[in-house]
Amino acid sequence: MSGLVVITGATGGIGRCVARQLGNQGLVPVVGHRRHKSEEARAIAEACGGLSIAFDMADPSSIDHGIALLAKDGRPVVGAVLAASPPPVIAPFGKISAADHSLFWTANVVGPQYLLAGLVRQFFRPRKAGSVAAVLTGAIGVPEAASALPKVMSSMGAYSISKFGLLGVIAQLNSEFPWLRVTSVMPGFTETDMLKVFDERFLDQLRLQGAFTKPEDVAVEIVDRLALSAIK
Repeated sequence: MSGLVVITGATGGIGRCVARQLGNQGLVPVVGHRRHKSEEARAIAEACGGLSIAFDMADPSSIDHGIALLAKDGRPVVGAVLAASPPPVIAPFGKISAADHSLFWTANVVGPQYLLAGLVRQFFRPRKAGSVAAVLTGAIGVPEAASALPKVMSSMGAYSISKFGLLGVIAQLNSEFPWLRVTSVMPGFTETDMLKVFDERFLDQLRLQGAFTKPEDVAVEIVDRLALSAIK
């Protein structure tokens, strides 16, 4: 019996590539989406042998309903990929709005934590097995030393702050459920629709430096890190 893998934001550039990779490996991708993306999600699911289920990170009732549908399906849920996020809002530190904070914190922290709690309770804990991967961002940087702060990209505050929050979510998950496999990726500039928020001249300069990755390559890394072959 093939295991199910829930992908949030699976209609996005990286998410849909993850769904395709999982389908190619004989797993069943659950193409998570917001309600207004249902037709697009259904087409992605049909193309990769998966399921299309609404998982709106801003709506706890959507998450509850999605988990109930998975339970009714009967097949084991073996993993989750957290790939949903609004595109960055470009604004200097002093101009970050409360509305932007709320938008990103809900999508990248509150919603994923609620989803993971439900998946652990309903599917992972009974089998004492599961694998979770979070899509973070290279924009939050990595510390160069234990006592140093990471070098983050400027003017992406609400987005980057929420990705630090998502890192905290999976760190807490890893601490409390040591039998889970918990991992993450930190892609840099990736050729997806999210790039539309940036000035094209800025992007052209980066392209000359070869600073871009393809969503297909990020998806391969995510699926490799999930290491689901031992679980399904």
